[in-house]
Amino acid sequence: MQKIIVIISFIFIHYSAFSSQWFCKEGASSRRDNTYEVCGIGNEDSETNSRKEALKNAFDEFDLVCNKSDDCKGKYKQVSPLRTDCELTGDKYKCYRAFYIIVDPSKNSSSLENKDLAKELEKKENEIKSIQEKYGIVFAEKFRVDKELEEIKLQNIELQKKIEENENYIDKNKILANKLSNLDKLSDEIRNKIKSKNQLVESYIKKGMSVAEVNNLLSIRIPKKYGGDYLFGTYQIGFDYANHVVYHVCKMNYQGCLNIEP
Repeated sequence: MQKIIVIISFIFIHYSAFSSQWFCKEGASSRRDNTYEVCGIGNEDSETNSRKEALKNAFDEFDLVCNKSDDCKGKYKQVSPLRTDCELTGDKYKCYRAFYIIVDPSKNSSSLENKDLAKELEKKENEIKSIQEKYGIVFAEKFRVDKELEEIKLQNIELQKKIEENENYIDKNKILANKLSNLDKLSDEIRNKIKSKNQLVESYIKKGMSVAEVNNLLSIRIPKKYGGDYLFGTYQIGFDYANHVVYHVCKMNYQGCLNIEP
């Protein structure tokens, strides 16, 4: 919201200044934050050619400044015309053209956007010229300023939403990535423990061993007179009810007990 207020204030200051002076005649181009005001001058035999030359020179001047700045070169740009003045001096037309550019350093521009920049600007200026001829310069200027200010407000609101959504998305991704990493570690620990238990059973547990011997080898505490099945790792150890010794060892899976040792 603060960025919107800065941009709006900046535009109002410069539009109000047009009534007393024409900055293209009084001074050079300028930059304030991410907004550029750029001028171009054309001097040709016809007004049309002079306007085109002024437009080209304005863009050339902007490119010289922008290409030297890391926060401008290759970034997304919104271009809007400010004013065009032409006057006949001798047998040539001298035209002054100005426009402002709002640069978004957080977004890269596409090659297509850069290629069509001049065409879009010329199309906008032709539309404005048509309005000026129909309703008068003062009314057209007010209409254009009001419209562009409203567009800037909407664009800045949309940009802020995208920034906030992107930040939330990044935060959620970090949380999920951290949880996934912890789960992977826990899964590895469980697999290693089961593997270790299985290796003990495979290496040491044999038919006929007593409960005491199994307890000692596996570091567990089964009651001395235990009878029935005992799960260790993924192995099932069967104890005889009468003699309390191992009578079978088998590996378990979802189908049940496999590879029973008699």
